[in-house]
Amino acid sequence: MADHDDVERDKALFGESLALFRKLGHVRGTAWALAGWGSVSTRHNDLVHARTLLSEGLTLFRELNDRQGIACTLSFLGYIATRDNDLDRAAALLTESLTVSQELGYLSNNAWALASLGHVARRQHDSARARELIAESLAIFRELDERRGIAITSATLGQLEHEHGAYERAAALLTESVAICRELGERHVIPGLLRNLGAAECARGDHGQATAALAESLTFARSLNDQSGIAASLEQIAEVLVQTGASERAAHLFGAAEVLRDVSGQPREPEPDQTYAQAIATLRSQLSATTFAAAWTTGRALTLEQAMTEALEQDGGSRD
Repeated sequence: MADHDDVERDKALFGESLALFRKLGHVRGTAWALAGWGSVSTRHNDLVHARTLLSEGLTLFRELNDRQGIACTLSFLGYIATRDNDLDRAAALLTESLTVSQELGYLSNNAWALASLGHVARRQHDSARARELIAESLAIFRELDERRGIAITSATLGQLEHEHGAYERAAALLTESVAICRELGERHVIPGLLRNLGAAECARGDHGQATAALAESLTFARSLNDQSGIAASLEQIAEVLVQTGASERAAHLFGAAEVLRDVSGQPREPEPDQTYAQAIATLRSQLSATTFAAAWTTGRALTLEQAMTEALEQDGGSRD
């Protein structure tokens, strides 16, 4: 992951480049400077600014009939529209980007457009189409040995395979994604990938591997001071404990995670929230109402370090 100084440096360089090309009246240079600055802004979640830059760049590329520039900016704009949940617009932008890329033989952008179309299909709840598109994207990234693309599409396809019950395949894809992200130094995404890997391992019944992945995700999230990530890791470790019968420890961790979410103001995502609700229902069936309430209250009183210590205990498979 690029640090703050790297990001600011990149923005400054593109800003200087854009100003120079505008002064010279160099339209193609201006267009590519806009696209470059827009791509950096997109990757660092400054989406409003990115959309402005990329839209201006796209207009210039169309005037120049620069097909590669058109394909590239359409792909980024489609990604931004997906993030905005403007799925019809996203699909139109990405389909045009894909068409132009295929005509040019522009394989890298072809792969990114396919991946983004896969995300659109997933948001439209067409998981079969999403799997097809992302698998095609992954194949191209493998052909190009484009490591970042492989990491991203492996992670997404791993989640889709998990949703379809292909847990072993999901675990393999997510393991690959984690390894590449380590290689690339993409530290900020590793805790979430490890949580997804832990969920896949748990689903296929390997509680030991699940606990190992989730313990690392917790430690990693703590190193990044990611409060939401810490809470999510505690909750998923608790879900494993529910499955292995360590019910009171599970209640402690759920209680501790609840406090973290209260303090940070960051709720669970909708899909994990369904898994969470199922785990809580199972936990309530394992404990009496009095024991459940007492264990939950104990968890809420734990400090973060105490909660982490309990979560990282090595006897997660033992019963209370």
